[in-house]
Amino acid sequence: MNKYKIISSLIEQDYFLIELYGINELGGCTCYKGKKCSCSGKHPVKFNWKDNFIKSDEELKNILKQHPNANFGIITGNGLVVIDIDPRHGGFESLEKIKDKLPTPEMTVKTGGGGYHFYYRTEEHVGNRTNILPGIDIRGEGGLVVAPGSKHKSGEYYIIEEGVEKDE
Repeated sequence: MNKYKIISSLIEQDYFLIELYGINELGGCTCYKGKKCSCSGKHPVKFNWKDNFIKSDEELKNILKQHPNANFGIITGNGLVVIDIDPRHGGFESLEKIKDKLPTPEMTVKTGGGGYHFYYRTEEHVGNRTNILPGIDIRGEGGLVVAPGSKHKSGEYYIIEEGVEKDE
């Protein structure tokens, strides 16, 4: 897996990416909390992250040079909505009930925790909602999701399954 190639490709496709803390060699977050972090590898490095998305390939290279374990996040909103399926909380069972009503996503990502992120574009204003059904959250205006190429605390990676150019 080439993290640089994946993230660079997402930036080229007009996704807004930000740097997240990563997962260290011990399986903990690279933030000061380490293994005690409750959202390991999933929270922004910069406080004002919504205004600090990565704007160039050079900026991405510098981040990876300074922080090779960095994870990345995709800012949702501005027409981008992500449905987050969490199998640990019944997400697959809930998805079975609604899958026939969902349009085809522009991108499908298998998460490091074994769930899925389904990416959609819409003209409608969509906010963030948790547990709309057991194990299903929606990320819209003001939200973010962990980007493909990032490492989960389980040691697994977020992987693009369908919809955009994959890194084979």
